[in-house]
Amino acid sequence: RPAPVAAGSPPRPPLMRDMLNTLRAQVSFLLATASPYDEVVVRITSPGGPVSDYGLAAAQLGRLRSAGLPTTACVDLVAASGGYMMACVADKLLAAPFAYVGSIGVVGGSPNVHKVLERAGVEVVQRTSGRFKRSLQQFEPNTPEGLQKYQEEIDAIHAAFKVHVSTNRPSLDIEAVATGESWLALHALDQGLVDGLCTADAYLRTRSADAAVLLVRAKPPRRTGLAALLSRGVEGAASAAAAL
Repeated sequence: RPAPVAAGSPPRPPLMRDMLNTLRAQVSFLLATASPYDEVVVRITSPGGPVSDYGLAAAQLGRLRSAGLPTTACVDLVAASGGYMMACVADKLLAAPFAYVGSIGVVGGSPNVHKVLERAGVEVVQRTSGRFKRSLQQFEPNTPEGLQKYQEEIDAIHAAFKVHVSTNRPSLDIEAVATGESWLALHALDQGLVDGLCTADAYLRTRSADAAVLLVRAKPPRRTGLAALLSRGVEGAASAAAAL
């Protein structure tokens, strides 16, 4: 359980597992309450990250599409790599003109410190079971066979990424855009990576003309003990200051 944040300190960024749990709960709530006449608008801001995390996030959003619930992804800043893996699942993808999208590629690596250890006279004993249990080495020299295997693993992830994008956006020329490059949405529109140029606020304002716009967010956890006392103290001080 995370430690309480001291009054006045900046909030800690949420952990990825917490964000995934929140997304799962939000999607489940929408599937249980929304009708096919509703629309889900998802704001996405992410430069990417671990493939398993973003693959799961994309799969959660895919539940909306599979259920026939219209979904629009809005990107104001960046949806690259894993961020685009999520965004492309939506039925409609909108982005601010200077937002970055794309980066349909894979990168992986690890520092190799065996020369540093040799100079320091440090010997690391490592044993593996399985020919490719550790294809990329950190404490021993890398081998051509191991590097080749690691490249094959990266290529396999990239191939799966391309299938994911092309399945959700079949009109794309996937070989032309799956180069690892990112584009401004201004240019990505011509590539077919986005469907329109628009900020999330502008889109929601347009939709509010003929529909009610509701925000679905996780309920903050209830604070207890010292964290609750500190929170009430800060809120009381803020109220007193506002009354001056």
